[in-house]
Amino acid sequence: MDEHISKFTDILDDEIDCSQPISLPSSNNSDLQEHSVVVQNRPPKNTGQEGNFRSIEEIDLKYRHVFSYPYFNLVQSRVIDDALYTDKSMVVCAPTGSGKTVIFEMAIVHLLMELEDKNYTDDFKIIYMAPVKALCTERLSEWYPKFNKLGLLCIEVTGDTDVEFPQLKPYRIIITTPEKWDMLTRRWKDHRSLVEVIKLFLIDEVHILNDEIRGPVLEAVVSRMKTIESSAQSAHRLEKLKAQYEGTNSTSSVSAAKIRFVAVSATISNPDDVVTWLGTADRQAVYYKFGDECRPVKLKRIVEGYPCADGTSIFKFDIVLNYKLWPIIQKYHNGKPTLIFCNTRKSVVLTAETLAKEITVSFSPEQKMKLTTLASTIKTKKIQSLILCGVGCHHAGLLFEERMNIEHAFRNRDLPILITTTTLAMGVNLPAHLVIIKNTQQYVNGAYQEYSISTILQMVGRAGRPQYDTEATAVIMTRLQDKSRYQALVGGSEPLQSYLHKRLAENLNSEAALGTVCDVAQCVQWLNSTFLSVRAARDPKRYLGLPQAAPAHQISKKIEELCVKAMNGLAMAGLITMDEASCIESTEAGRLMSVYYLDLGTMKLIMKLEGTESLERLLWLVCESHELSDMHLRVDERRCLNALNRNNAAATIRFPMKGKINSRQMKLNCIIQAVLGCLPIPDPSLNQEAMKIMRIADRVCKCLVSYVTRSNLISQNPRFFATILNSLILAKCISAHLWENSPYVSRQLKGIGPTFSGLLASAGKVNFMLLEESHPRDLERLMNKGPPAGNILRKQINLLPKYNLTTTPIDDQTVQIQLSLLNQALLAENIEQLTAGASHKSYVIVGDSENNLLYFTYFNRDKNNIESEQAIQSEKIKENNTCTDVKLKRKYRINDLDKIDVELPKFLIGESQTVGFKTEGNIVKQNIRNTEQEVKSEITNQNIQNNVSETEDEILEIEGNISPQFKLEEVTNLDLEVTDAILNPKMLLQCISKDVTDDIIPPPPEFSDNDTFQPTFVLHDDKINREHDLMDSKDSKYDNEIENIFSENNAADLSPSEDIGSWTLTHKVEPCDECDVVMGQAELTPFNLKETR
Repeated sequence: MDEHISKFTDILDDEIDCSQPISLPSSNNSDLQEHSVVVQNRPPKNTGQEGNFRSIEEIDLKYRHVFSYPYFNLVQSRVIDDALYTDKSMVVCAPTGSGKTVIFEMAIVHLLMELEDKNYTDDFKIIYMAPVKALCTERLSEWYPKFNKLGLLCIEVTGDTDVEFPQLKPYRIIITTPEKWDMLTRRWKDHRSLVEVIKLFLIDEVHILNDEIRGPVLEAVVSRMKTIESSAQSAHRLEKLKAQYEGTNSTSSVSAAKIRFVAVSATISNPDDVVTWLGTADRQAVYYKFGDECRPVKLKRIVEGYPCADGTSIFKFDIVLNYKLWPIIQKYHNGKPTLIFCNTRKSVVLTAETLAKEITVSFSPEQKMKLTTLASTIKTKKIQSLILCGVGCHHAGLLFEERMNIEHAFRNRDLPILITTTTLAMGVNLPAHLVIIKNTQQYVNGAYQEYSISTILQMVGRAGRPQYDTEATAVIMTRLQDKSRYQALVGGSEPLQSYLHKRLAENLNSEAALGTVCDVAQCVQWLNSTFLSVRAARDPKRYLGLPQAAPAHQISKKIEELCVKAMNGLAMAGLITMDEASCIESTEAGRLMSVYYLDLGTMKLIMKLEGTESLERLLWLVCESHELSDMHLRVDERRCLNALNRNNAAATIRFPMKGKINSRQMKLNCIIQAVLGCLPIPDPSLNQEAMKIMRIADRVCKCLVSYVTRSNLISQNPRFFATILNSLILAKCISAHLWENSPYVSRQLKGIGPTFSGLLASAGKVNFMLLEESHPRDLERLMNKGPPAGNILRKQINLLPKYNLTTTPIDDQTVQIQLSLLNQALLAENIEQLTAGASHKSYVIVGDSENNLLYFTYFNRDKNNIESEQAIQSEKIKENNTCTDVKLKRKYRINDLDKIDVELPKFLIGESQTVGFKTEGNIVKQNIRNTEQEVKSEITNQNIQNNVSETEDEILEIEGNISPQFKLEEVTNLDLEVTDAILNPKMLLQCISKDVTDDIIPPPPEFSDNDTFQPTFVLHDDKINREHDLMDSKDSKYDNEIENIFSENNAADLSPSEDIGSWTLTHKVEPCDECDVVMGQAELTPFNLKETR
């Protein structure tokens, strides 16, 4: 007996050495239906059981490899009957480290065995939901090798994963977060065939319901899944009734859709409320609640209260706690690793400095050597010195490699003390013998507030390492007046609460946009399916302001009033419409708010647009969005931000701000402009935040463009031209991470990063026309790369779509616009290798100098219609050109024409999935006269004016970001050849200059790969020509190599330096589906026009 029990180990203690990528396709495993077999004789229950511990011998041999140990632990053994042998929804509350993940695996195995017994061959999905991405990644790395053997593909779908529903079809196990799944399922009615096959829904860390921000998201998602289940069952019943009415027997063996919910949580006091929420009237759920007796490592919880006088700042109290730490560590650490949680990055460093002065631990020579090695991997000198004292720091401001090295050292017991922020508790499984929570308040949105219950439980749960300890200690250091609250919390006596009522308007709007709620009755019905309804019935005083013993009908009436109040608020905001019968319908603004997952406050800001907003003003709107409200301005960031804002010695942002950076919005504005301007951000923490900021800003801008280009606004021909144009420009810039007039356009090409784009820009290669006209050998010299790097670069540019735009004044009221694709045949021949992708959405916008929107339209060009025109002759293509007559808003007399400006800006704005282009900034005025045909070009951004006298037969080609204005006197043809027009969401931006060497911005010194490399060459022309002659003979060979690269999709590392693995061409450009086009409709496309004589 003892021998068998000694084999018992918790599965969560096993470390996964090899992490898998985000999604792992299977090349040699078939789908599950090919594994379906007839029912086998399975081992009976309790086979191999030893005492209270059940054995994996009672599971089919086919599925035993899912479980890593021969015996289940106490928690798993008690729940196995319901988890593995029934399809009941269930909730399991147990301490951290008690093996709750295995319960999910039991539920998955039960589903597979059930489908196998029924010979089920149709599609099915399993959803696993965890609160943070790190847990999702850990689960993917653990489950992929297990379930891939059974033909089940796994995919991780989190915030930084750009995926749509159709792409999820091949995958059976979808690992996601509440926010991502909420965003995806807000359009579930468009993808019924995928969501209605969900059989199992797994919820990890369900106690995040207690989080005021994330709790409502989880609650809304689970309630939506219940709505999907109900909808599928209703459709199934209707199908059966229809079959009975028609007198036919329904031969479908598929039963009504049922979703099994399995939720696990840390110890809570009211799991019965969660069970009531997850269960239904005909299928009751069950729950199991376990205490500390089931922990593999016994945990001692201690709450220490310290006096904090009224009016004392939390910051000062936090500093006081620094001097209380060392006595606690000495008392409880027992010579084993200690993990300390702080509320801010600054507190982490201050705490570490205080401890380093007090620590009296002596290290052996071997330990000192390991600490010295670890310190050598850290760039910050202050943290280096702390590590040498045995104190490590861990927060998001460190580089990823630095954090990994510190975690590895702490896990291997080389670093005795690690001080970190709460991020480590939610993400990385890094247990310690002693865990200390220093201060229970954190700074959120300009004020201090208490940690959420889920955060406290996560931090406490990090105490205890089963492979090393038999017991562990968790100490909470808080204010004396809060001591009793935290004693109750860590003891598991704190109930889960609902915070959906604080986000009711946003969630009701998403349901209205889905069509789930159409009136007050349906709104109440939806609310009754939420956890809020369960808690309101248990505690009406807290949620509804009613007496604790209020009758049911009074509670129902109050809930109805709550719904009506929320709907009235949405109606007043213009997000829904309500009639006299209280029937509601979502407006276009409400639908966009739901689709783009925006906060109500952000949508209100967008709806206040007046139509005259400049690019700078729209950028401020993005910075004021509520989605970015969790970004804070830290004291140690101000110097770096102020240098980016105003600096006489270096390049600065495009729109400098007055004064010093002193607010969150100014910080966001500065970071976004720095990214768009390709300015180096020396602070690592700001670099980390910049990625998140740009991702959120991209979503806000897409919603912004969708709102200002909605059909009901465009049909009114409003004075909205400036806002529409600048919204498209900003969205394109945010998506491409470049300004529309940036000289670093080449960095959007494959294999070109900050270093190479800086070198090319320094040499005057600031647009695609100049790059395409350059000799491949010149490009290779500039980049210090060998052949055929220049050929590959030019090949990419050749495969960009080139458009010809022709404007023809018809009379004093009409201008005709013709748009044609010049290199259609070449693109059709290389449809799989297109640099800009195979799907484009382009905009044609016409406005005048009085901000009137004269004309607006868009067209799609994708893989199908490019290929369909492949065999069409050139004259036939002209017949298919986009051709539009643009009417002016008022009539003019002939003698007034020389005073009239009609602005035809930004003709082409487009997108695809990898690159794109757009127009903005420079203005070219054309005066067309009867007698002299004089053309005046005015480039306002560069203060350059050209007066060019043209003959009647010449064609004006202008390269750059142009907004032409015409003064019309007679019918005159003006052909504008767009030589480098690229359509794509990540756009290939172009900049213009009369003399390209005038406006060259040298690359920052940080971009330099090789200090000995000089981009300026002193070579005589005859020598260059001789070299060109020698190398030209080899170009055909290089072209063949390029073709092989594109056709075989082989990786080609052509860089002799460390900089670029970026010349690796390993990914084919896949065509975008329709959903991608819709989501990216905010994208712009710039083009360059070149003036020739």
